[in-house]
Amino acid sequence: MGTDVPVSVSSLLRPEVKAKLCATQRAALKRIDEEDFRLPSATAKRVGGMKSDEEIQELVTGLKMYYAATVLDPHNAHAFSPKIDWLFHGHMLCTKPFAIFCQQVFGAPLEHNPLDEESESAIAKLRDLYDYTTEIAFPALFKKADSHIWPKREDHLLVCSCDTIIPDGSMLAQNAMLLKRETVLTVVQ
Repeated sequence: MGTDVPVSVSSLLRPEVKAKLCATQRAALKRIDEEDFRLPSATAKRVGGMKSDEEIQELVTGLKMYYAATVLDPHNAHAFSPKIDWLFHGHMLCTKPFAIFCQQVFGAPLEHNPLDEESESAIAKLRDLYDYTTEIAFPALFKKADSHIWPKREDHLLVCSCDTIIPDGSMLAQNAMLLKRETVLTVVQ
């Protein structure tokens, strides 16, 4: 993938998903593609140890997919991989542009939920969210996800997830591509 050509998140969608997009979803996906990720990318490169522009571009594409999943599956929370976490934090630290982005894309703030590493139930919930994101939501929405950026969850520690409270009456909620699921957690005692 060339570093000069950002990947459009809409181009990654499954054809049947793309065909069902409402105007509000198309506008949100377009806004995701228009976001300037240069400053968050520089932060991820500096702090997260990312070495190449190509790796940064892969992370930008992965973060766009995360945001798109939030738009298209607003009834469910999602988790991102540790690699995406660096770029997300770089984006979130650009506080004013990030707040504007969230309002324009989601119609609400994106709430950051850091992991309580002392809580087995919090770890289990985050692993469940990551599995849902990578094994159910992404395959239903996207043609493919880069396994380098979105690896299968082994026992690596996940770091955080985000929630956005999208009002039930909003166009995003009314046109959700996936149904709200009941989270089932199994905590090993």
